[in-house]
Amino acid sequence: MGREILLKVSGNTLKELIINAIAALEKEQDLIELLSKSGRLLLRVVLCLMPQNLWTSAEAPLSWGIYRNIPFAILGAVIVILFYRSARIKQDKTFRFLWLAVVISFGCYIPVVLFADLVPPVGMLMIPKTCAYVWVVLIGYNAMKESNRE
Repeated sequence: MGREILLKVSGNTLKELIINAIAALEKEQDLIELLSKSGRLLLRVVLCLMPQNLWTSAEAPLSWGIYRNIPFAILGAVIVILFYRSARIKQDKTFRFLWLAVVISFGCYIPVVLFADLVPPVGMLMIPKTCAYVWVVLIGYNAMKESNRE
């Protein structure tokens, strides 16, 4: 009974998040405003703190690994869309590939969440994921250097 209620609440929250993300993209609202509404920023943290994750157990449930990563994946999709649209509309050469680095990062992370317990070598996808994060940092660093020159 309690699990059904939690899933229902989580499902409604995720549904609202998706609807609000689409509406914000249509209105081109600020991403921070979108994420801060109704405490949605804390959804992933709350899901991570739930005792059903069994963090101290060697056999953590895959279902909770998926639940706690759904808000993270939605957030990543929103960020990819916003960065892609912004770079394309503004013809921004500095940040034109930032969206791609985020896609690579999530593309390497999601299989690890889903399959690392079944096929441990899938965990090696965390290496290109980390390289994608380094690429994001380099993009930001280069942008900072350019802005300091001006």
